[in-house]
Amino acid sequence: MSREIKFRAWEKKVGRMHTVMRINWTDVVDVGLLFHGVQVTHPTPDGEVGMHFQAHEVELMQFTGLLDKNGVEIYEGDIVAIDLWHGNEHGYIPEDGVIQWHEGSCAFKWFGGDKSDLNNYWLSQADEKQREVIGNVYQDKELLK
Repeated sequence: MSREIKFRAWEKKVGRMHTVMRINWTDVVDVGLLFHGVQVTHPTPDGEVGMHFQAHEVELMQFTGLLDKNGVEIYEGDIVAIDLWHGNEHGYIPEDGVIQWHEGSCAFKWFGGDKSDLNNYWLSQADEKQREVIGNVYQDKELLK
């Protein structure tokens, strides 16, 4: 089984999302891999233009390999509404949460409410028809309130 490995980048200074074209890594003795820079595409009226950033200028978000019910790719940092079963007369009710990498599970998980280990779900447990990207933590912070 394989999945597509790709990233997007949030440009901190101007607050703009970019598609990552390439990530440059440099070997450094006794340090391991050191992040060196990111090349992204930036849409312009004439088409896409490549731009370069240093690591501290962007926040990288990895693609989870999953899509939502509208065919939208789900990335780290996305705010996703998931229809959760409440086991009562209300049935499935959408709840908003943030997609984050969970080290202990070695997986992307959906964290709702207080973002604790008690209020998270395996993103892959929700059927594609039960999840919808409604924003991200950089452009839509008001959705987290």
